[in-house]
Formats: sequence, C-alpha cells, structure tokens
Amino acid sequence: MLIMDIEAHRVLVDGDEVDLSLKEFRVLKIFIERPGKLVSRRDIAVRVWDREDGGKTLDVHMSTLRRKLGDRVAIRTIRRVGYRLDTPAAFARSDGSEVA
Repeated sequence: MLIMDIEAHRVLVDGDEVDLSLKEFRVLKIFIERPGKLVSRRDIAVRVWDREDGGKTLDVHMSTLRRKLGDRVAIRTIRRVGYRLDTPAAFARSDGSEVA
C-alpha cells in the first residue's frame, strides 16, 4: 500500500519510507488524489511546474519517481495522454490515522 502524509512530507510504500524531492512529492500527490483515473501530462505540468508542457522534465521526474517507488507501485503510462496510478493509495496524518 502507498501512503502519503502531507503534513510530515513522508511517503511509505508497504511500510518503507521513500525519500522524494519536492517535485516528485507533488507529482505523486496528484496521482493519489485521483487513484485509478487518468491524469494528463498537461495537468501534471500545470500543477507542478505552472506551464502547459512538462516535456522532458516530466519524463525525467516520472522515471525517477518510478525508480524510487519500485515495483510495488504501478504508475501506468497511457501513451500520448498521461498516466494512471494502479496501486491502492491513501493520505494519512502524522499520527498514522488515515484521512478520509
């Protein structure tokens, strides 16, 4: 399970903490807000970099994010459109309680 604690800026994958940069954290937050739903490249670029096209910057961040999260987290590429998080995920508070 993928858990994100926004207040503590922490991400856990199956209980193991994963160290993410600020931009990687922001990209992952977008996916957790929309689990199982398509997120367009444009939407990510606008929300994370405040521009219409993420280009190679987005590609590099997605590659690094996938490497850091490992095989336990599935972020699928929807060719020429965007990405979709296919792993159960939740937001949590610093005390460990899940956010609804």
